[in-house]
Amino acid sequence: MAALDPMERARQEYEKRLEKARKREERERIKHEKEMAKLNKNISNAFRNVNSVQRMVGVKTEAYNTEIDLNLNGDRGIYEICNDFRRAFKSTLCFYDGRELANVYTKLYHVRKNGATDCTIHLSGKDSVEVFEDVMSRLGLRVIVKFDEEGPRNKKNLAGFEYDGKGQLRLEEKTVAEEKSTPAEKAIEKHSPKSAEKPAAESHASGDMLWLQLTPSTTIESLRKQFNEAFGAQLRVYNGNKVAAPTDTLGAIGLTAEGTFECRSSLTVASFIEQMKANHGLKVKVYTCDEWVAVLDGLTLESAGKVKKNAVKADMESMIANQRNEGEDKPAQSEMSVKKSATYEEYTIGIMPDNKVFVRKNDTVCDNTKGALREVAEKVGFDYDSNWTTQQFGSKLVGFLNK
Repeated sequence: MAALDPMERARQEYEKRLEKARKREERERIKHEKEMAKLNKNISNAFRNVNSVQRMVGVKTEAYNTEIDLNLNGDRGIYEICNDFRRAFKSTLCFYDGRELANVYTKLYHVRKNGATDCTIHLSGKDSVEVFEDVMSRLGLRVIVKFDEEGPRNKKNLAGFEYDGKGQLRLEEKTVAEEKSTPAEKAIEKHSPKSAEKPAAESHASGDMLWLQLTPSTTIESLRKQFNEAFGAQLRVYNGNKVAAPTDTLGAIGLTAEGTFECRSSLTVASFIEQMKANHGLKVKVYTCDEWVAVLDGLTLESAGKVKKNAVKADMESMIANQRNEGEDKPAQSEMSVKKSATYEEYTIGIMPDNKVFVRKNDTVCDNTKGALREVAEKVGFDYDSNWTTQQFGSKLVGFLNK
């Protein structure tokens, strides 16, 4: 092949360099356009944020001057009540069922404490969040107000501004002729077995014993009232996996055996739950007086009503220890106080004073304890050694769940 002419070779090299220069210039142009587009976008966002803040201040100012009458009728849906609150104050009202966020598609009576009444609460955007939440608590409802922006919410009013002391939160009495006291007075009235009304005719209490007449026509509301008046704790009755409505009857939710249930004050919570399920087919749980949390299995029914408000597990474990130290009569093996316990979903793991381990699933004691422990461990992602004994496994898993 003939060698290229020097002039031709020089021309080709020149064209290559020229092409590289064009590509470099094109890359610089594209880079510059991207930087300018990014800059313009940042400027647009800045103006948009300013406008958004201005609109937010305007919305909050409107909410500050808004007043509503919030209807807290037990038959109203939680979603409906939260919507009324959101439209008025542009903030979020969250209802809680114990420690869990309540299902917004349930009725209000499902999360309201036993004995609370229907009422209307007059609210203004100027009212303090802290005062509002306290008043709702006195009405048997645990709620929290949340805002879109961050900050200490307890120092704000319902409109989201810093509280200025101008709120005048008040309650209105339900217009029912036979009502003798205002909802506010009923809300703050402290229950005491001494001042409680006489129990219903179908059940009666004597000393440290409550006799519950369980019939198909007995209502949930009546059963809860009798239990609360006798022991001070709250009783939850379930229809399947949902809390039964106050107007439901025991026959409607699956009562399997009609009869009298002898409920001793020395009976442990665990034994009470198991006997109600085994003997009468009723799924129940015992909660603290303020329905803040479920009572630990090892406490007696008498002690369950004495658990302080907003209690944690450590408080109840201390009470369990005091039960033993006070020299109370030792219960049967099935009713022994647990040393420590943990709950996850439908499982309850307990460690007895003699270090024996039991696992309850949906209120039924599991026959294969180690197998049940493995199920819980796999659900929560707990790494375990297959060589552990049941006692070692149970103790370590309870410690992990209580962290």
